[in-house]
Amino acid sequence: GFILSLSPLSCSLMGWRGSGALGAATIGVYFFMGGLLMILAAVLEWVMGNAFNYVVFATYGGFWLSFAGTLVPSFAAYAYYAPQDENNPAAGLQTGGFQASFGE
Repeated sequence: GFILSLSPLSCSLMGWRGSGALGAATIGVYFFMGGLLMILAAVLEWVMGNAFNYVVFATYGGFWLSFAGTLVPSFAAYAYYAPQDENNPAAGLQTGGFQASFGE
């Protein structure tokens, strides 16, 4: 699950072939391949008794779920970063506060 979710993020961050802006096409990959599979792997590692692997998988799964949650338009997590005079909530994706936390 880690490689399947890291590959589109890496392509977006490096701007390969015009990709970028953390598009909506990758949100499903972050939720299901990154978040869900990593949390499932963490639970299975916990059942097997592997504490270190459990912590690693759970931490990465939590990261992917939180990263995907910031990009979902209905959650409007980036709208709080938008300037007050801006009518478009997606403008919050380009502000310094958002870039310092989850930005490219």
